[in-house]
Amino acid sequence: ALTVHRRVAEAASRQTEAYHKARSVLEDLTERSFYHADVADGTHSLSGGVRYVVTRVSATNLSLKRLVVSVPWSGGDPGTDSTPSETLTTVICEALHP
Repeated sequence: ALTVHRRVAEAASRQTEAYHKARSVLEDLTERSFYHADVADGTHSLSGGVRYVVTRVSATNLSLKRLVVSVPWSGGDPGTDSTPSETLTTVICEALHP
């Protein structure tokens, strides 16, 4: 029981760490200008497997961009082939980030 508890606690710690990293990256991106290269449309990669995607919210409203940040973390459910990740999303507006 103690071994299982330790594994669960360690996995929760890695998941929390990934969440905080995703939040930090998202906050950093939202501080940039709407036209900064880091928030250009497309998929972007950072160190540690961190990925973020920038897309327009709609084809008719080009003044809004959706930012989706995903940070992988190790130690998900045993027996699964996929790597779990924490994903956070926000929208930035041209008027607020000139």
